[in-house]
Amino acid sequence: MPLQQELDRKLRRGLTPERRAALWVLAVALAAVAIQFLWVGATRLLEGPSAGCDRSVGSWPSGPLTFLTGGVLAAALLSIPIGHRGHRKPTLIISSGAVFVVSVASVLFILGWWAAGHSPSSACGSVAGYFGPLVPLLLVAHISGFLCRDTIKGGTPQPLAED
Repeated sequence: MPLQQELDRKLRRGLTPERRAALWVLAVALAAVAIQFLWVGATRLLEGPSAGCDRSVGSWPSGPLTFLTGGVLAAALLSIPIGHRGHRKPTLIISSGAVFVVSVASVLFILGWWAAGHSPSSACGSVAGYFGPLVPLLLVAHISGFLCRDTIKGGTPQPLAED
């Protein structure tokens, strides 16, 4: 009987050691993804359009900016505390706001680069490869923007689709 009471007390108090360990493994894997995406995005972006075509990353600037946005998104997921309820709202506002700003800036830069007269057909030989990342970037901007807005308003974030 005392063992069951101890187990019940631990479950009421918070995460079990096994679940806490699983969260740490997930956090380390997510951190590795964030670092890799940020590194690839930043280095390819800094190389500029003269770096040539890198099919593993995609057309410049849309490919590197998509990697950069993915890295910021992964880092934002890491920044949300699980156990400290008092820090959730400000952290959610900052992290979703950062993802929104980076994704919107990426979309504007991609469209601005094209509007400035640079030919997307010279970007790895594909117009779709240049404009393809716009849809996922706009989706990320949409979701993170509404999440940030709803969190600032003080309500609970609403689902994007009703059941």
